[in-house]
Amino acid sequence: MDVLSLLNNKKRCLKRLLEINASFIALAEQGDLSRLPHYELDRGATIRALGMFDRKVTEAVREIPLSQRGPELSYQVQQHLDEQMTILQSLQTSDIKIMNLIESEMTRLKVDIASLEKSKDIVNRFKSNWMPESGEGLDQKI
Repeated sequence: MDVLSLLNNKKRCLKRLLEINASFIALAEQGDLSRLPHYELDRGATIRALGMFDRKVTEAVREIPLSQRGPELSYQVQQHLDEQMTILQSLQTSDIKIMNLIESEMTRLKVDIASLEKSKDIVNRFKSNWMPESGEGLDQKI
């Protein structure tokens, strides 16, 4: 496979990663983080594919004879790299948004847990005060 084809495939993977992020963001903004494990699996598989394409591109570049490494090829490769950089910047923005959504949910859950623990503590204090004052256990003393 030639370098330009590999770069096209890599660009498709980057776009797929952007789509995966966008789908997750759409759900997360509605408060649905239930797809997080599925998102992580899809993202991981796509990132592994990107790594494979990087290795293949490196191999393909090494195999190009010096006589074919001209300004035309350099220009086309640079165009691909510029397009990939644009996609990567969008990915960075969406990744930051995802991290913020997850951090917001974590903060909300921490507040909920703290509130539940406080309520549990109040109930436990009420029970511990109520039992001796209610007269229960009086029969056992008589």
